[in-house]
Amino acid sequence: MFHLTDGLELELLGHGLNLSQTKRRLLSVGEVMMGTSGLDGVALHRIAAEAGQANRFAVQYHFQSKADFVNAILATRVAQVERRRSALLARAQDRNLADDPRVLLELLYLPYAEQVDSTGACVYACFCTQLALQHAFGREAVKHPLIHAGDNVTTDILLRITRVVPHLPEDLVISRVLVQTRQMMAALIEHHARTSNYYRWIRSREVVLLECIDMTHAAIATEARPEVIACVQTEHRRWLTKNQPDPENSPA
Repeated sequence: MFHLTDGLELELLGHGLNLSQTKRRLLSVGEVMMGTSGLDGVALHRIAAEAGQANRFAVQYHFQSKADFVNAILATRVAQVERRRSALLARAQDRNLADDPRVLLELLYLPYAEQVDSTGACVYACFCTQLALQHAFGREAVKHPLIHAGDNVTTDILLRITRVVPHLPEDLVISRVLVQTRQMMAALIEHHARTSNYYRWIRSREVVLLECIDMTHAAIATEARPEVIACVQTEHRRWLTKNQPDPENSPA
């Protein structure tokens, strides 16, 4: 059903990294529990107990603080997702599909649907949803994988998407993709929990994902109102003015 996944194997959380078995177990359990109960909804000693650690301060011993622990989960998972997206992008390029917007959205969305636990729950989607809620309240101790994408494969894919919809400002395209990404994660979560009347009739997680890809494609292809484009352009100019180098402090 997807264009690019044939023959590509998935990694387990922490695969290929120099992590002890204890750290890997804590990260895996922490991702699931925080994705279920929220970043502030679970105490670190409960994570340690669920991970089979006799020391109730095992998380603090290995990761110091809760913010450091969350960032460790995120860094481990993002590294894994980046490798996955890199392999998928290379395959898209080999098949001359890297300019197809639906394929590019597939590169972004597949890792969220692929990272599941033994019950079929999309653990990474759950974790990122809780992470997005934290950022919604202005708490920046933890970096969000899309808001702070940096110079990586994910950023490359986002920029490729902006280039295939040139009728819209780049910032607006990325904003629409981010909004639709949150909707996609919610759809995956609802599908597994069967809490939505719509998604409970769709047995296949892959079909849910394809529907989300089509909806995002429609969102980025839709013309924007003139007042929206004007607002985006004004905010972009304001950002450029705020972040341009100070000539007095620039090297000669």
